Amino acid sequence: MEPFCRPRDYTFIEILGQGAFSTVWLIYDNIQKKHFAGKKIQSIDIDCERRTENLSREIKNTQALDHPNIIQLIDYFKTPDSHIIVLEYAKGGELHDYVMNKGNLSEKKSRFFVRQIISAVDHCHCNSIAHRDIKLENVMLDAEGNAKLNDFGLSRQFEPEQLVSTFCGTFIYAAPELLTRVAYDPKGVDVWSIGVLLYCMLTGRIPWDATTDYDLKQSIISCNFSFPLGIRLSASCKACLKKILVNDPKKRATIEQLRHDPWINEGYSDLPPEIRNTQKVVTRGNIDNALVDELSKKCNMGGPEVKFDILMNDRTSQPFIEYQKLLRQKNLARNEGKEEVKLPQKKPFYSSFFRKNH
Repeated sequence: MEPFCRPRDYTFIEILGQGAFSTVWLIYDNIQKKHFAGKKIQSIDIDCERRTENLSREIKNTQALDHPNIIQLIDYFKTPDSHIIVLEYAKGGELHDYVMNKGNLSEKKSRFFVRQIISAVDHCHCNSIAHRDIKLENVMLDAEGNAKLNDFGLSRQFEPEQLVSTFCGTFIYAAPELLTRVAYDPKGVDVWSIGVLLYCMLTGRIPWDATTDYDLKQSIISCNFSFPLGIRLSASCKACLKKILVNDPKKRATIEQLRHDPWINEGYSDLPPEIRNTQKVVTRGNIDNALVDELSKKCNMGGPEVKFDILMNDRTSQPFIEYQKLLRQKNLARNEGKEEVKLPQKKPFYSSFFRKNH
């Protein structure tokens, strides 16, 4: 897997978080004069075939998506000892930390976030991509407090009606069919995870009462959950959760059904936005020739060859994907003012609702 552009002049400022196989940095692009998040993976950590596939899949699937509630992939390059994925920087940090700091969220605030997440996941599914690791830690907040779905390392592309069998994700967010190791619809496990995430926002705890991993697994498989006595939830809110947290995936609500759910739309005049594909067809009349020249220089290709590939409008071709990425960057730069970034305090990358409540 080769980088799609030459490395830019980035300055690594401060570590934002640490994962098992990666470190996330706040970085500064000295050309665009903007801050981004840089996910740095040591080359030694992706030598095995599985991790190489995960990295390749994360890059390919993230750059195929274009939605205001999904973290955008900006760049990818290699250094002698690491791989760097450059991503849109979300100044608000993780939704997980936001919920932990608040204790729990109101129905109104939870609805605000989950509507955005539903719209983002609908966009993924309509582009034949399942996330498969939706959780509070993988939802970021931008400077305006909007939710941004992040980390597509476990995502995969799928065919209509296709069942898959790979076990992946995070235990407390895993759907029953994942834990019973049966072939599953990847769209359904995303819906289930949204339900667990919504429950966590509303209550500040996980849905499952368990003290051991075995008990936790059995609670999830049997869908044995209840609502905390100390937190008042409306009947329509409980009904929404009961549509999602259903152990039979065939009876579980779909994303489309969630978009029309009464509680999800309470206080809104419109359904959660349906953004299926925001990439416009590129024609000779609207193609940005300056971007074509920039792309041909970065990728060491001839201008006419690059332009021809872009005009084919093949969403899987690298020149078309790169052109769309540069176009998004240009539009962002046009609409955003330059502002100082207050560096966040260092914090643990992961903490656990399970640990908190048991």
